[in-house]
Order: sequence, then C-alpha cells, then structure tokens
Amino acid sequence: MNKAGTGIFAFLTGISLGIVAGLLLAPEAGKDTQDKLSQKAKKWGGDLEHQAESGRKKINEVAEQIGKKANELMS
Repeated sequence: MNKAGTGIFAFLTGISLGIVAGLLLAPEAGKDTQDKLSQKAKKWGGDLEHQAESGRKKINEVAEQIGKKANELMS
C-alpha cells in the first residue's frame, strides 16, 4: 500500500471507530430519559417524605420532654 492508500485506510478506520463509539455512547431517547428522571424524582420525594416524618417525630419527642421538665419545675 502506498502513502495515499494508507492515509485513506486510516481515515476510514477512524470514521468507522467514531461511528461505533457514537452509537455506543449516545444518550438515551428522550422518553427513556424522562422515565428515569420521573422514577428518581419519585424516589427522592419518598425519601424526603420519610425524612420529614422522622423530623416531626423527633420534634414531638423533644416538645414532650420540654413539657415534662416544665411541669417538674412548676411543681
């Protein structure tokens, strides 16, 4: 193969590898991405709800303890 043939072969090989890499690394379809984002949002919402409930319980416990201490001090 001469220099020109080698250059064309390298060029075509590079293009082929670029196309394959592009297909393998291409982002998902819009619908698939939306579905994944929706699932993540629901999970995060559930996690946030759980944390909020846990926080409410803790606040109620502390408020109850403060009430007991206040009653002890007033007695």
